[in-house]
Parts: sequence; C-alpha cells; structure tokens
Amino acid sequence: MGAPADVYRRPRSRAVAAFLGETNLLSGRVAEASSSTLRLETPVGALVAARVEGVAPAPGTEVWVSDSPRVPARRGAGRRPNTLRGRQEQVVYLGELAERRLRVGDTLLSVFELNPRADGAQAAGDDVVVAVEPADVVVLPVGDT
Repeated sequence: MGAPADVYRRPRSRAVAAFLGETNLLSGRVAEASSSTLRLETPVGALVAARVEGVAPAPGTEVWVSDSPRVPARRGAGRRPNTLRGRQEQVVYLGELAERRLRVGDTLLSVFELNPRADGAQAAGDDVVVAVEPADVVVLPVGDT
C-alpha cells in the first residue's frame, strides 16, 4: 500500500482520497500528456499535474482530479500553473490556520492556509487568486471508486 505520507499525498483511488480527509474532488479529462505532466480540463479550468509512475491516462481519458485543501496553495499566484481565480465565500480563522471556501465558477473549493497573514483577502466576498503546485494535483481513474 505504501508509507502513510505517500498514501495521503498520492492516493490511488477516489475512495481512498475521500476516506483520508477533505479533498477537492473534480471531474476532469486529460487534454494533453507529456513525459512529465498531464494537462487536464476541469470545471475550474485547465490544471497541470505532474506525472507519477503507474499513472498514464491517454489524452481524452475521463479522470478524477484530487487536490487536498491541506497542501500549500500560494495566494496571489499570478501566472503560475494551476492559478485559480475565485471569490471567497467563507473564512474561518483558527490562529495558525485559516480555512477558506472559494468559489471558482460553479465549483466550491476548500483551501487551508497555514500561518495566514492579516493583510489580503480575509472577508467573504473578496476576490482571491491561489495556485497549487502540479505535484499536488492527483489524477485518479474514474472506474476505481
């Protein structure tokens, strides 16, 4: 099965991703595949995932895309891959952690920010820009629930 950190960061099925905790689980389609990345079409826009051993969906393949809200997301990311622009619907400030609910198009995403600063988008209704590293975008097979 793998080391606990590997299972948490790189689950192999939708069921495991959902079981291990909160996840942003999106339907997607592989638009392009290279030797190092997969470009995915999702309801929140195009995402890039780093390819990992044993996961090789061909272009056109329907997939699940999992992104744990607990992995670092950079605010104000600009032109980085996987930059998402949305509107903040809710913020729960927990001291060393802020739990944010962001609406990107019609999709509601969770983002946990470690050591949130007092400046920037703190209120519901604020526009927010975040980016997720390609290594933190997990591609899962559709038929494997």
